[in-house]
Amino acid sequence: MSATYQTVHAAPDTEGDLPKQIKCLVYIGLPDNPQFLGPQDPQALAEHIVRSRGPSGENKDYLYQLNTALEGLSKDSGDEHVSDLAKRCREIEA
Repeated sequence: MSATYQTVHAAPDTEGDLPKQIKCLVYIGLPDNPQFLGPQDPQALAEHIVRSRGPSGENKDYLYQLNTALEGLSKDSGDEHVSDLAKRCREIEA
């Protein structure tokens, strides 16, 4: 895993004004990390997430909360991969 500070801009506010630039610490999973899985079949990954649990709780709950947080930032902040995984996990649970 690599960590680096990057300058980011948040989405425009309701008046269309851009906020100030902010520095964020970004973690990047690199292929040389033993936990790096590389490309995964989305359905197999969703099935793994639904049955997995970490020290902080159910992995599916983390995924659902991440999806909700991303979608709540702005109309353009959602992540297609995260949304797809959340949808697949909910379908598996149903």
